[in-house]
Amino acid sequence: MEDRMLGLMQDRQLMIADILVHAARHHGTTDIVSRTDVGTIHRTTYAQTERRARRLARALTALGIGPSDRVGTLAWNGFRHLELYYGVSGTQAVCHTINPRLSPDELVFILNHANDRVLFADPSLASLVGSIVPRSTTPLRAVVFMCEPDEMPDVALPGGMDVLCYESMLRDEAEDFAWPVFGEGAASSLCYTSGTTGQPKGVLYSHRSTVLHALATIAPDAFGFRALDRVMPVVPMFHVNAWGVPYAAPMAGAALVLPGRHLDGAALVALMNAERVTIALGIPTIWTGVLHHLRENGERLETVEKLSVGGSACPLHLAQAFERE
Repeated sequence: MEDRMLGLMQDRQLMIADILVHAARHHGTTDIVSRTDVGTIHRTTYAQTERRARRLARALTALGIGPSDRVGTLAWNGFRHLELYYGVSGTQAVCHTINPRLSPDELVFILNHANDRVLFADPSLASLVGSIVPRSTTPLRAVVFMCEPDEMPDVALPGGMDVLCYESMLRDEAEDFAWPVFGEGAASSLCYTSGTTGQPKGVLYSHRSTVLHALATIAPDAFGFRALDRVMPVVPMFHVNAWGVPYAAPMAGAALVLPGRHLDGAALVALMNAERVTIALGIPTIWTGVLHHLRENGERLETVEKLSVGGSACPLHLAQAFERE
């Protein structure tokens, strides 16, 4: 058998954490803007996010989270959810984003089927957490509310279960976590289907598939993200990883504008104009609401260059309206 001649180019595993390390190193001062649950604007940068993701990784390790453990998130699009995208997967655990719009029965099934070890939740979803966690049989070690100590919700959970504050947890940890390198085929994130026959089905993404998807989507004939862009994913981070935008934007060095839970036309138009968004991504229903608001109030999208539509086919009249108006 003939010997194969191997190339001499450097070979490395494709790691999700390396995307954020790249963004912190080369685009460290670029904005990440989030609208919080209460409507205020929070600002951070890729450099700050990478440091906080390292703190989070240390906190997860302290909670006993190890390789392939599932870590659930029940949250809207925001800066803490972004930190979880990287902090969880970067430790070789699996970031399991959960759709809060599913029925309680479906959510209980998903928690049990995924066998989540820890659940992170926005405080605005505390009542939902309180209704599903007591019914779950998965061995949750803790529920972590993604907020400051003075914003902690009052929710009844099974005795013996730790209820923790995200910001308090991060403050206790150092920023010196070393991102491990492991096989790129390892599972990185887990999403469950909706609207399918029978119970929701789990779909596992790998580090390799996620990094390659991000590389493909920043190409000019795909999303075409640039370092000059300000990108707003309206598509939820609990829906197919927000179409990969939380990975593709930092890979390109584009700013991220995360809209939170307020997705009506008025709220989105105000945020897009205030934050000079150049590219926004969402389903047709979202853009129908935006178009209605623009027409009713005589407003325009002042800086938007591109709207990406997915989830279902974009109606022709909707595309034509945005092109004309």
